[in-house]
Amino acid sequence: MEAGPGLPSMSTPDVAWEWEERGGCYRATIASGPSSSSWLRDTVLKPEIVRLLGDRSGDRVLDAGTGNGWLFELVNIGERHACDIVKPENVRSDVAFVQANIANLPYPASHFDAVVASIILCYCEDLDVVAAELHRVTAAAATLVVALVHPHFYRTGEALDGDRYMIEADLSRPERFDIVIGGMAGPFTYYRRSIPDYVNALIGAGWELDEMTELFVPRAEYEARFRARDLVRRSTRVPLFVTMALTKP
Repeated sequence: MEAGPGLPSMSTPDVAWEWEERGGCYRATIASGPSSSSWLRDTVLKPEIVRLLGDRSGDRVLDAGTGNGWLFELVNIGERHACDIVKPENVRSDVAFVQANIANLPYPASHFDAVVASIILCYCEDLDVVAAELHRVTAAAATLVVALVHPHFYRTGEALDGDRYMIEADLSRPERFDIVIGGMAGPFTYYRRSIPDYVNALIGAGWELDEMTELFVPRAEYEARFRARDLVRRSTRVPLFVTMALTKP
């Protein structure tokens, strides 16, 4: 995965255009299949999101930034809703899809019992606005499940001898840059922030944090499957994903 230099002075990007024009390659890269990106999501990330969400057979659930809609294949959900900044090529007939930006959701207040926001907040410019919008559309006692690419994962340092990893990047302030995923998808506008930045925005909007977990690449499985020891040398030493479960009081 490659990232460009910080771009804090650029004008607000046309996010919808980026994903409309370049998102197809990204979706193909992370879709279930032979790529390491899809395998890591299937093996590491999705099971954790499913665990945090739990059985939702009687609930109204929103998958915000739904992508290819994998959530509805793995979780028992009563009323399925999804939104994304671009419309997926295929939407299940039992899913109510709306094309929308997560910062301005077209739903009434207190509408959902649970929301999943998986690998989307790191593409959002204003976390406070997004956190407040997710809070607005959820009912009291609702659950929010957040998944992020861990901020230390993208070019934050280098692996050293003796199974050590040197963190060199400055995460004391948000950094905006263009990112190319898998060496071919993108570039997309990406925001690297510290974990406290995300937590503070969510708590500031009224969410209560119940659980947070850092997820690592399963090194032995990865190397046996992809025979790419050097390629994952650094990513097995720092978390790949971080997940959070939050509640609206």
